[in-house]
Amino acid sequence: MSNEKQRRLMQEALDQELNAEALHILRQELDTNPGAASEFARLRHVDDLFRNAPMERASERLALKIMERIAASVDTKTLNKETRLTLAVGVALLMVVAVPLLTSAIGLYLLAAGSPEMLAALIQQIVSLLAAVIAMLEAFVRGAQEAVRDYPQAPALLAGLIPVTTYMLLRLMWMKEYGDQAHEAG
Repeated sequence: MSNEKQRRLMQEALDQELNAEALHILRQELDTNPGAASEFARLRHVDDLFRNAPMERASERLALKIMERIAASVDTKTLNKETRLTLAVGVALLMVVAVPLLTSAIGLYLLAAGSPEMLAALIQQIVSLLAAVIAMLEAFVRGAQEAVRDYPQAPALLAGLIPVTTYMLLRLMWMKEYGDQAHEAG
């Protein structure tokens, strides 16, 4: 029996996923192969330790240390130019979406501060809206990563479109505001 097949059978036996025939084949192999029997005994011991280990919640300090080490291990120098540009575009889009939402949320919060029921409903709506925005941004980032992979010139195009689009939106808002006033005066 190959080592790979033997290890797979051992793991499935520990997970109690083997049928009777496969379990019989594994037991025969373990009876004839002392090395495999020794390895299976070690695996079973480790499996028992994990199954019977007390379940304790890790301290917050441990989680922070782990996150700190992960953050320290990320080397920004290894990120290529396209990835950095895609990340920058994603952050810019997040800010374009998040700042108006947060401003509106603060205004609504101040408005609803007098009524607990209204405040609870408002917070629930804001959370669901932010969840939808996050899902939309995740989809956008996945699409941007695929676009960068397929079209290396896409980040430069996006970097050029953001200021142009922002300018056009501001111009449209300005024309809407002042164009209507000029029309009413005339």
